[in-house]
Amino acid sequence: MFALFISSILSCGLDRQAIRLEEQEKSMLYQSAQKYWEGVRWNIPKRAAAFYEDPLTRARMESGIQMPYQRFTDIKVLHVELGEKQNQENNSPKAIRRKGTVYVRMEGFGTDNVVRNEEQKQIWYRNLNGWWIEHEREN
Repeated sequence: MFALFISSILSCGLDRQAIRLEEQEKSMLYQSAQKYWEGVRWNIPKRAAAFYEDPLTRARMESGIQMPYQRFTDIKVLHVELGEKQNQENNSPKAIRRKGTVYVRMEGFGTDNVVRNEEQKQIWYRNLNGWWIEHEREN
């Protein structure tokens, strides 16, 4: 009986720790996305480009990110979702450990000076080096 009691206390503690780690992971993704979109909003390509892992893609983004608006009035990270953990046994720093989805709402003026609103869904991935934006590299 005593062993069962101790076992339930330990499992409860482990559940709380797992929940805390999930919340930390979610917070890290949210903060990374927030920094990226601040760079986009204030037209600081170097800040935004830091979240592209591929060096060529990062260099291209640093030279100028193509935006759907001429000028942004607001960008807000609405929500982040975490996918299932992957490749936990793989020790390679480049192995994808997890994917996440970031939902963003943008408001800005187009080239026709009309205010537009749109929501965007963005896929991110995490490896041992941090969270990165999933992006197909153009040759």
